[in-house]
Amino acid sequence: MGVRRQVATVLIAALVSACSSPTPSSSSATGVAAAVADAANDLTDHYGSPVAGSETVDVLEVGGRATATHFEFWVTVAADIPPVSGSAEHHGYSFEIDLDGEVPGEYFLGTWSDSGAPFRASGAHGNDPISVEATTEGRVALVRVARDAIGNPDRVFVSARTERIFSPDGPGDPLTYEEAFDVAPDTEWLQVIR
Repeated sequence: MGVRRQVATVLIAALVSACSSPTPSSSSATGVAAAVADAANDLTDHYGSPVAGSETVDVLEVGGRATATHFEFWVTVAADIPPVSGSAEHHGYSFEIDLDGEVPGEYFLGTWSDSGAPFRASGAHGNDPISVEATTEGRVALVRVARDAIGNPDRVFVSARTERIFSPDGPGDPLTYEEAFDVAPDTEWLQVIR
C-alpha cells in the first residue's frame, strides 16, 4: 500500500469538541521519541459502552517525536487503515496537543476520510487553522506539524482519538448505524520533550 500525503489548512471547529481525553499530568513516557501502548479491544460508542470490531481504529500505540523543527505524532492500530473510507463511512485519527497541563488542549491535529474521499489533513488552534501534514500507511496514521506553528514549545502533552462511523442508511437509523471510538493513552497523556 503506497503512502498517501496530504497538506491542508482548514478550519475544524467540530474537532475541538470531538476530543475528550484524559487529563494531562505526569507523563507516561518522555524523550525525543516517546510511545506508550494501549490495550487492544477497548473500543467504545459515544456513550462509553464497549463495542466490538472496527480494528482499523483500535489503538495499540500512541507516540510522538520532537525534532529541531517539527513534532510528529502517530497511532498504530490493530488493522490496516483503508486508503479511503467506504461510501457510508468516516475514519478519523486525531491528536489533542496540550502545552500547559490545562484541559482542553490548545491544538487539534488529524487526518480524516469521509464517504469514499481520500484522507485529508487538518489542524486548528481555537478557531484558527494551522497547516499540518499527514500520512497513513499500513496500520499507522502520522501527523506532522512545524514547531513554530504551535509556539515552538520544548514539551507537549499528547492524547490521541480514533473513530469509525458507518451509516449506510443515515445517522438516524439505529438498525444500521455503527460507531467505534478509542482514546489513548487511557489515563495520563503522553509527554514528548525536545
